[in-house]
Amino acid sequence: MRLCAFAREYSTKFPDTSTSKAHLSAFELQRLTSKAHLSASEPQRSTSKAHLLASEPQRSSKKAYLLASEPQRSSKKAHLSASEPQRLTSKAQLLASEPQCLSKKAETANSKAQYPRLGAGAQEILKTTQ
Repeated sequence: MRLCAFAREYSTKFPDTSTSKAHLSAFELQRLTSKAHLSASEPQRSTSKAHLLASEPQRSSKKAYLLASEPQRSSKKAHLSASEPQRLTSKAQLLASEPQCLSKKAETANSKAQYPRLGAGAQEILKTTQ
């Protein structure tokens, strides 16, 4: 009984089902055409696969070349590691000179705080006279 009700409702919503069937047939034809096109391109795909397989030895020789250059790369790393103490020493020297730089900055800040309204030239004159 439900099936009959569904059929009646469907026939009222879609009175002309032959049009939709024709549309489906056109769609099916298009699908079959695209399948035929894919089948026609299959030899081309297999040719490109063969080309990739033929280039495989060349790729493996590149890998062998990279592996052969590995010791050279590791020696560069060792050289960089050897220069590390020198870098650390120069960094320590920079950090050691930091307090002097900070004291000069503090001195300048103090003189500016003492005479805030004077220009830079007037402050210099004041320093030389003191």
